[in-house]
Amino acid sequence: MNCKEGMFGVQTKRRKKAYTKNHFMKAYWKPVCLCILALATACQNNKNQSSTTDTTKQTTSNDAAAAVAGDAKIASASNFEIQIPDGWHYDQPILNGQTKFFLTAPKEMNYQTNINILKDPMKGENLDDYIKVSLAKMQSMPVTMGSSGDFTANGVSGKYLKYIYNAKERMIAVKSYVFGKNDTAYVVTATTVPELGKKYEPVFDKAVSTLKIK
Repeated sequence: MNCKEGMFGVQTKRRKKAYTKNHFMKAYWKPVCLCILALATACQNNKNQSSTTDTTKQTTSNDAAAAVAGDAKIASASNFEIQIPDGWHYDQPILNGQTKFFLTAPKEMNYQTNINILKDPMKGENLDDYIKVSLAKMQSMPVTMGSSGDFTANGVSGKYLKYIYNAKERMIAVKSYVFGKNDTAYVVTATTVPELGKKYEPVFDKAVSTLKIK
């Protein structure tokens, strides 16, 4: 793995000790299985974006709406809304027959940094139990784990996890956030390339802190 030490808060495999399975399970909060889908969605959207320079031509759903609140531009879906970072684009493309919620930055280093949001039924579980059930979901993924902790968005408590994902063709720096409300988990996955991690992590945090679950 060619990621530099400290990039996006993650160390290289060369400089960190290999974790045993038990240590790996205890040391980090693992994102729920939906994060895997969200990450795959982000990568797929990047491939689609690379085939067109005009993202406004993508098909979007009718419930997508962007409104201006004061000086802030807000992207709204049926169950949530979030502030759009300055200079970013918002749409809801149809990928594999499903509507996805995306905020995308201008392309840099041949990658379109993005934030995507998915939701998943919690089926009566609280957030901690929902996370606990999914502890083993990332064990087979090619990831190098970073830091984790608590995160609050508009008064709703959640968790975050940073990691580097080996997408074969390149490394992807990921920060995932999970919130639970109304028996639904909201998974926010922010991705960029490791070299741009320090630039975009504050942008990710600021945007996600504005997430309002309806």
